[in-house]
Order: sequence, then C-alpha cells, then structure tokens
Amino acid sequence: MGLIRGWLLVIASVLFFLSLLVTGSFLTLTNSLDYSNIQDDLAPIVSEVVNNSGGFQESYQFILNYCVGGENVSYSSQILGKIQIPCDVLNNGVDATVAYYSLTESKLENSKNVETFRKNLNLNYLRLVEFCIPHENIFLNSSEDSSVSNISCETVLEGPEAIIEEQVGEKIEDIYYKDYNCSFFECIKSEPLALVSEKTHDYFQGKFRSMIFLNLILFGVLFLLVEVRSNAFILSGILFVVSALPFSKLEWIIGIFAKIELLKFFTFMFSESFSVFIKFLIFGLVLIGIGFVWKSFSIGFKINSFFEKFRKSKPVVVEKSVKKQVQ
Repeated sequence: MGLIRGWLLVIASVLFFLSLLVTGSFLTLTNSLDYSNIQDDLAPIVSEVVNNSGGFQESYQFILNYCVGGENVSYSSQILGKIQIPCDVLNNGVDATVAYYSLTESKLENSKNVETFRKNLNLNYLRLVEFCIPHENIFLNSSEDSSVSNISCETVLEGPEAIIEEQVGEKIEDIYYKDYNCSFFECIKSEPLALVSEKTHDYFQGKFRSMIFLNLILFGVLFLLVEVRSNAFILSGILFVVSALPFSKLEWIIGIFAKIELLKFFTFMFSESFSVFIKFLIFGLVLIGIGFVWKSFSIGFKINSFFEKFRKSKPVVVEKSVKKQVQ
C-alpha cells in the first residue's frame, strides 16, 4: 500500500509541477496583454507605422494652416497656374475673387478664360475657404490602410511629434478594444493584430482562472497522499519555486527572437515574465514557511504530549506522618 501511495505522490507532484508551468504561462500572457503594458510595448512599432503612413512632418504646414486659418490660400488654377488667394478676397465669394484677378491678370482679359477660371474656382470654393477659418479638428486619410484620422488642432499647434503621439495612442486603443467578431483561433488566422487585443487578454485570463482551480485540486490530492500533512505545503512550495525559475529568464530568451522580423511584433507578449517569477517565488516561500511552522507546532505538541505522559507515569510517594502518642 505504501509503494502505491508513493508512486501516486510522484505522479501527482509531476502533474502539479506541469500545471504550475502552464499557470505561469497564462499569467504571463494575461499580465503582458494588460492595456497599460500594451501601450508602452506597442508604441514604438505603431509609431513607425504612423510615421511611414501619415507624412505629418512633410505636410505639417498644410495641416497647421488649416487649423489656425491663414491669410492666403494656395490654389492651382488651370488658367493662372499656382496662385495665392488672399482670404479677405476669397471670403467675399467666387465672383469677388474672379473680379479681383480680372483686374491684375492679363490672361483673364479673355472671357472664355474668365468663365473657365470661375467654373473651376466654384468647384473648389468650399474646400478653399475652409483654410481661411480656424478649426478644432482636421481629418486626414492614411496612405497605408485608407483609414481616416481625426486630429485635434490643439495637438497640431504642439508640433508634428505631438500629432504622431496622439495618433499612436488612438491606433493602439483601436487595435486593443476592437470588436473582433470571431473565435480566438479564427481571429489569430484572419487578424494577427487580435493577438494584442482585449479579446486575447480575456481569453488567457479565463484559462488562468481555470488553472487555479486545477491547482487547488492537485494540492488537495498531495495533501491526502503525504503521510505528514505539513509536508504537503513544503512540497507544494518547492514545486512553486522550481516552476518559477524558467520565468526568470523567459523574457531574455524571447528577446533573442526579436531579431527575427516576423516574430518581433509578438515578443512583448511575454514582457511580464519576470514579475510572474517573483510572484511564484514569494508564494512558494510562503508555502514552505507555512509547512515548517506547522511542522514545528506538531513537534512542539508531541514533545508536550511526551512530558505529559511521563508526568502521569511517575510513581507518587505518599508520606505518612507517624504521630507519637504521649501517654
């Protein structure tokens, strides 16, 4: 019976160790995919994408003029070529603008040219006059994915870097909180960005909670199989400490794969591995401490019980006093 019990204890210990490794992995993924961590880790990658697609550095003056409202508006005319239209003139309407240039441009002496100029200006008038008045926001199309960016003009006034920073924050938020209408594995196949989303975070968090329940069951099995109950805590603590060791170097190991362009995007999913190592290590040491405290109390109770038995088995000598009778 003792041999069978011993083998069962070994099997349960191995299963508990493997279960702790899986639990640590799910906890690492859950913590790493928390939004606060994703913001920091994903920012450099998204910033590079925004820089390449947005062209904010090159078009900054154009964006700034739109936001603050300029004194002149640049316009490429079929008849006059590229001209700067004063906003004071443009705000008076198409006819006033045509009349203004008819007085100064010899090309508009021809009535046909005047009508062509008027027609083209009329088609673009609403767009042009927009650059003469201040705005709160500007909408820009991305050259990469045809998405539309809504940029605050308050941010525009702070410079191109501020625009990029705002766009990075918005894109990360869009990626993370996007409603991916698919199962976890379907999303991974069709939309790789789903790996760094709230959906994936919740998926691994659910798996982590399930593993906690399994670990409690395995601990209960260990508790029943050990001959001395306190050893269940000591053994479990040792397993926690040993299973924590791989997570102390996991981030470094994963970092090696960052050199591979295809895997660079996903390395930060394990950025919280060292914190998991610390948590497992502390929890393991606490369990070992509980086991030794329990063991010390058990030894104390046994010593006390031994002395109690010894005290009860000691013969009692009854002294009788002899009274001398004085006659």
